[in-house]
Amino acid sequence: LVLRRLLRVVEAIATRSAYLALLNEHPTARRRLVELCRYGDFLAGQLAAFPLLLDELIDERLFDAAPDRVQFRRELDARCDHAQDDPERQAEALRQFQRAAVFRVAVLDLTGRLPLMQVSDRLTEIAELILERAMLFAWQHTVAVHGVPRCGPDEASLRDAAVAAIGYGKMGGIELGYGSDLDLVFVHDSQGAVQRTAGPKVVENGVFFLRWGQRVVHLLTVHTAAGRLYEVDMRLRPSGKGGLAVTWIGAF
Repeated sequence: LVLRRLLRVVEAIATRSAYLALLNEHPTARRRLVELCRYGDFLAGQLAAFPLLLDELIDERLFDAAPDRVQFRRELDARCDHAQDDPERQAEALRQFQRAAVFRVAVLDLTGRLPLMQVSDRLTEIAELILERAMLFAWQHTVAVHGVPRCGPDEASLRDAAVAAIGYGKMGGIELGYGSDLDLVFVHDSQGAVQRTAGPKVVENGVFFLRWGQRVVHLLTVHTAAGRLYEVDMRLRPSGKGGLAVTWIGAF
């Protein structure tokens, strides 16, 4: 069984000289690859499907305690620093971070180094950080087109409107598993007689938040070379799947 899993990985990288060189030059990585293939099909399958994860086998921290939120955030920042203003690279950076972070949690989980309750904690933290960054990327993109959404009782009393995400289900309960989807509701606090963006392409705030929400979901669900991040379920919003994608928090 171990040999079969190992050969599955080798076959997947047989035409990728960089990964063959990595294993050839790093005895520690080879030993870890063989060891991980002892723990079932999941880890070997991840390595075969996403050979980029072989880089994780070089990291001396692979079998240490799982990174905390601060460490995960630092790693996500590093990957996203090179993807500013490029939507495709932003989506790819998010997926590369998720693959590596979830893989590290799975290694500690399947080797018995991380208790089950902490596994769900770490997986939920990874999802929260990715959602937060997707919301930021979508905000920057939508603001670049329409300007910041402003609101208030009159032109002299305008303020910036804000948005938030509410997690339901396993995400809200900090119980995410490896294949869990995200049950989300988006809310905003825009109200008043004046509710429109600052430009250049001025639109009503409702239109802004609709386009922002669509972009967030797109970032989370689009397929890239590194796969898809998450399935997203928005049907739990107050008016169901036929309602507004982003709800005013007072109505919510």
